[in-house]
Amino acid sequence: MSLMKQAMKTILLPIIRPLWQRAWSHVEGRVEPIEARLVSLEARAAQIEQAWQTHIPSLLSATAHASAVSNEIAGICRQLDKLAESHSQNSSAVAQWNATTATLSQRTETLEERGNNADAAIRSLQEHGNNAEAAIGSLWERVEFVRREILFEFNHGAGKKSTPNGTETQKIEPRIISAAKFEAARDEKRLRLNLGCGHIALADYINVDARDLPGVDVVADVGNLPVEENSVDEIFSAHLIEHFPLETLRRRLLPYWCSKLRPGGTFKAVTPDAAAMVQATAAGTMSFEDFREVTYGAQDYDGDYHFSLFTPGSLQELLQEMGFKEISVPVAARRNGKCFEFEIVAIAP
Repeated sequence: MSLMKQAMKTILLPIIRPLWQRAWSHVEGRVEPIEARLVSLEARAAQIEQAWQTHIPSLLSATAHASAVSNEIAGICRQLDKLAESHSQNSSAVAQWNATTATLSQRTETLEERGNNADAAIRSLQEHGNNAEAAIGSLWERVEFVRREILFEFNHGAGKKSTPNGTETQKIEPRIISAAKFEAARDEKRLRLNLGCGHIALADYINVDARDLPGVDVVADVGNLPVEENSVDEIFSAHLIEHFPLETLRRRLLPYWCSKLRPGGTFKAVTPDAAAMVQATAAGTMSFEDFREVTYGAQDYDGDYHFSLFTPGSLQELLQEMGFKEISVPVAARRNGKCFEFEIVAIAP
């Protein structure tokens, strides 16, 4: 059997080999491109596998994130559904709100109209008030005129024999009313006199006036005081010195007051400021009637006449003439009611 195989190989191989070589050469030409394509496919498969391995985590994460986003979008859709349902339910409330707003707007317009009417009423009341104020002022001037007429007739009418400054009146005898207060001030060497105090008594002073008024401590003429010479610490007067003629002040009263002051005692006086009043009258800030009244006095009674008028400079010169020193004017052109006034301070020699 083996010899037969050997014989057949010997016989057939020379015949088959050329046929095989021819067929192989024909097949090989077709196989080589297939092999090249297989190599290329293997390379591409390797690249795809590598890319897959590289990007699979991101792909998985994106997939998971997409799922979460999908769930979130579904939740938002559910909320939108609820909001739509709530909006539908609130539409009636909105309509009611709009109706209420319209009502409030109408009421606001009504209130504005009433406010305008109230403003008009207030303006009318203010106008009536101004008219009433003017009427009251006119009435007050009339009352003041009648008062002065009555006082004038009472003091200067038929049968009255008196001079404007009362020189023919009965002499006033000094009388100490507040004896304990007077003696305490004198003993403690703090005797301070407020001359011609009238109704304005000062607590720290011995208040002196020719009339027995409330608060007066001594009833006396300012030129006849119940005090010893060189015993008074301070003499103060407010709107007094203008009630005396200049020569009376120069020859009698100022020397008399200076003699009552202890050496180094203080003289103070408040009196109308002629310079300030002239300027104010010229500027129109003081009426002529007020200027006239302050200059000459209201003249309602014997002691209400003015006979002197000073400026700070003129009174300073007069006090220097009387021997006073360290003269100063701490206040000038001060408005006090109808008048302008100044205050002067001097030290007794």
